[in-house]
Amino acid sequence: MTLFWRVENPVEEDYYVAVQPLGGETVLDKNDHLALMRGYMPTSQVQLGEIVRDEVDMLIRQPAALPGVNLVVNLYQVQGDKFPTFGEMTLPITLGPDACNKP
Repeated sequence: MTLFWRVENPVEEDYYVAVQPLGGETVLDKNDHLALMRGYMPTSQVQLGEIVRDEVDMLIRQPAALPGVNLVVNLYQVQGDKFPTFGEMTLPITLGPDACNKP
């Protein structure tokens, strides 16, 4: 999976990004117990109009079930023992009939 981020407004602080499946717990193998992707994004260093690319490999256990899965993308910070969220977006997963590798 590849996610592209385009900076449309200046951001002065850095954030973390988490991508979690919603309704896909038995469809996708996650790399930990919470998320497909979790990482630090130095958003304060990205210029307006710049496009940032994130990639993650996913193991899809049930390709036919993918249309019912959404990805929840969260922008958050770490502040002591709290993790306030500053933005959330839900993306549907779409997949063509030949998009999965077949054994």
